[in-house]
Amino acid sequence: MIPKKIKSMTYDELSDWLRVIAAIIGFFTFVALIATTWVTIKANKEKEVKNKEQQERIEKLKNDTAKLEKEITEAKTKQIEAEKALLELQNRISPRSLTQEQQTKLLAALKTLPKDSIDIHFISGNEESIQYAEQFIRVFKDAGWQVQPKAAITSFSVLGLHIIGSGSDSPVMSLTQAFKDCGIQINGNESFPPDLPNSVSLTVGAKP
Repeated sequence: MIPKKIKSMTYDELSDWLRVIAAIIGFFTFVALIATTWVTIKANKEKEVKNKEQQERIEKLKNDTAKLEKEITEAKTKQIEAEKALLELQNRISPRSLTQEQQTKLLAALKTLPKDSIDIHFISGNEESIQYAEQFIRVFKDAGWQVQPKAAITSFSVLGLHIIGSGSDSPVMSLTQAFKDCGIQINGNESFPPDLPNSVSLTVGAKP
């Protein structure tokens, strides 16, 4: 039902009235568009800020993780070095000893050599040297050798095991090879002229 006022309007008045309504609608549409655009821009900026903050947090987390991994690696390296240093220290201060396998192999090797007499020297007053020498004394005796233990060394400057012999039939080289085959380190060996009387000795010096 059309209002009477509109019915009474002329065509020009109606056109003007419609243009006013259209202008009002256009204004509000423009305002709505501006508002929508502003809200969109604001939302995008907030999103960019959040993304930037999130990226910064991720980068910080990556850096912290890398730093932590580096610290863990350094700590493991230090632990390995400390364990190695401790093992070296233990090896330096622990007394030398023949393992059961070394004793068995050395005993078997000595039995294949001509039974001879051997002097076994150790450092007087050096308990480690004495105990190590006693192990060789037992093995040589069990192999049927004549053993003469002698505390003839008084200097701690003699280090390690030394085999010394003289005479044409000296078993210096055979004993040296037997010790090496058993994993026993010989720090020195020496053979004197063959025209001297046959003799051989094992010197158990201080631990190197």
